[in-house]
Amino acid sequence: MTRDTQQDTEEVYIFLEENRHETDISTQYYQEKTYPRLSGPFPDQERACCFAPQTCKRAEEIKRLTFPPERRLRKRPQYLACYQRGRRYFLKRFIVYVLPRGKDGAGCRLGTAVSKKTGNAVERNRVKRLLREFFRLHHQSWCLDCDIVVVAKRSIVPGELTLQLVTDELTPLIKRLEREDTPARLTPCET
Repeated sequence: MTRDTQQDTEEVYIFLEENRHETDISTQYYQEKTYPRLSGPFPDQERACCFAPQTCKRAEEIKRLTFPPERRLRKRPQYLACYQRGRRYFLKRFIVYVLPRGKDGAGCRLGTAVSKKTGNAVERNRVKRLLREFFRLHHQSWCLDCDIVVVAKRSIVPGELTLQLVTDELTPLIKRLEREDTPARLTPCET
């Protein structure tokens, strides 16, 4: 025990000896005890420089870098619609299903599918994280209203996959989708 702990323990024993008749001694003792190391408010309470997101100058920029739930495919019927009615594109490491939604202005929604044949959970999650990161960084610059499901092929090696490889493989496909005259194309691209 350290010297402070030993001293505190001795004080508790002395207090207990003096107040044997009390029923709730520990509460009474600790309410009376003051701690010199915590003399003032906690350091976090002194920070007055924190701003709410709406008052921050960079709030719009920060919002741009998020990947909100409305930009993701979350339900099985959404995935099935992409698989059954969407157009398939075969790339070196991925199969991409694209289903145009029409001009609803909601932008591109992403779904990922990585089978257990790709590797263990850590490796599968790495592939999904890289795909989400690619879409998070680039979805603002696309003029598409469509659902995209990216399926990782079995031959993919998750340990060797990097964000640069994902970008190099998916960027030409996205540019091709924007060039094609499909219902997924919006008239003006808002930047």
